[in-house]
Amino acid sequence: MPSSGPLRYLMANVDRFLQLDPAVVARIRTTDEDPPRASAYDVIRAITDLEAREITRVWRRLRGDYPSILTESLYQFKGRDIPVLDARGVAAIATLLPGKVAMRYRVGQAIEIVAIWMVIYLGLSLATSAFMNWYNAKMALVER
Repeated sequence: MPSSGPLRYLMANVDRFLQLDPAVVARIRTTDEDPPRASAYDVIRAITDLEAREITRVWRRLRGDYPSILTESLYQFKGRDIPVLDARGVAAIATLLPGKVAMRYRVGQAIEIVAIWMVIYLGLSLATSAFMNWYNAKMALVER
């Protein structure tokens, strides 16, 4: 599988992406592939702080509800097959799960989207104003 620059960057910087404590990120198991994939269970644990039994139940529910988003592939960690996620899967998990970390990620996205729309609105407003000023100056009545 060819490595993708943005995906490799995301997996390497998942702590900044999800605003997680680096110590929590260090406990997420990753594969030796390029770009690496992360254990779905460890990502869910890092985001929600759930216990092991709850994590598997959450993973099964997410896989059932969103099969097209969360494609499952297995990787052996210490002899056990564990579902792993690529960078897109980690981002999907961050948007789908409840919890403080997921909320910070979603709020961060919302702020970016609002900022983009504000810049677009401001640009259109300034362009319209400049055009109207030019038009009014051109069509102004000459006073005596």
